[in-house]
Amino acid sequence: MGIDEAYLDVSQKVNCDFEEARELAEEIKNKVRSQEGIACSIGIGPNKLIAKIASDIQKPDGLTVVRPEQVERFLSPLPVRAR
Repeated sequence: MGIDEAYLDVSQKVNCDFEEARELAEEIKNKVRSQEGIACSIGIGPNKLIAKIASDIQKPDGLTVVRPEQVERFLSPLPVRAR
């Protein structure tokens, strides 16, 4: 995790409802922009790894939601990299 990253588990707040999670993410993005004057990218997924990859897809100011049934289709076109 980089210095400019954060993880939030909001599954209990939104009852694992991905549409509610999207709405919460939009609120967070708006507050960050208005209070801090910066853009942020948010990824929503069924686990932290998918959410992290999703947040990287639409940088610097994106919001990507990957539902459980979309994970394979979401990941399949992405390149595999060794680090």
